[in-house]
Amino acid sequence: MKTLRGSTEERHRKILDLVRSGVSQVPEIARVLDVSPSTIRRDLSVLQSTGILARTYGGASLLSPFTEKSVDENVHIHFSQKVDIAKIAAALVPENSTVFIDAGSTCNFLSEQLIHHRELTVVTRGLEIATTLASARNVKLVMVGGLMRPLSHGLVGPLAELAIQRLHFDVAFFGADAVDPRLGLGEPTIEELSIKEKVAERSDHTYVLADSAKLSNSKPPSWSFLETPWTLITDSGASPSVIKEFRSRNVEVMLSSSSG
Repeated sequence: MKTLRGSTEERHRKILDLVRSGVSQVPEIARVLDVSPSTIRRDLSVLQSTGILARTYGGASLLSPFTEKSVDENVHIHFSQKVDIAKIAAALVPENSTVFIDAGSTCNFLSEQLIHHRELTVVTRGLEIATTLASARNVKLVMVGGLMRPLSHGLVGPLAELAIQRLHFDVAFFGADAVDPRLGLGEPTIEELSIKEKVAERSDHTYVLADSAKLSNSKPPSWSFLETPWTLITDSGASPSVIKEFRSRNVEVMLSSSSG
């Protein structure tokens, strides 16, 4: 006779096989395995906590193995969603303010929106952002020093942190390789998270720009849930259940109209 634990583990294996084969909705899985939908929901929650899969609206999907992409690759991925997110972010930038803009493709789309903005001081750690704003007539551009990461073109390290500790930001905009309602912001290195944490501490308002594909779909090695309040700006393709979980953790969520 099978133990309760043994039968549960076997059901988990069958659930993973079904999700891999394309059967991903709770009612379908419950029907195939001849158990109740509430049992499947509990199983999916357990499997999500192990990092094997991610909960989606009404079902689940397998987590993709994390591979850091270059900034040149990222700029073409989910292009329209990123542009729409950047437009929302640009509308939140006050005139005559000091703004921190992180490295990353969505942050660079934001910098393009600010070229004709009136009287700004922009501090950045991203090479693309600095290049975009270098000739903007009304933007005072400050680039922090540090070690450049080859794939993201973002500057990190003691020199960057030293510069940030001397500054105050009216508003800060971060990119991230992944964003999770339980874990926070995910990045390939602790050094990048350290920069974000220090900027957030010195900012009146902090926004994270992330398209819906970055919400729990991959697991970078380093994570930080910012201690200071922050707002997530994403697109309408985000799962309602994930959005609800972010809000339950006191993260404000703003949605663009783009979902594809």
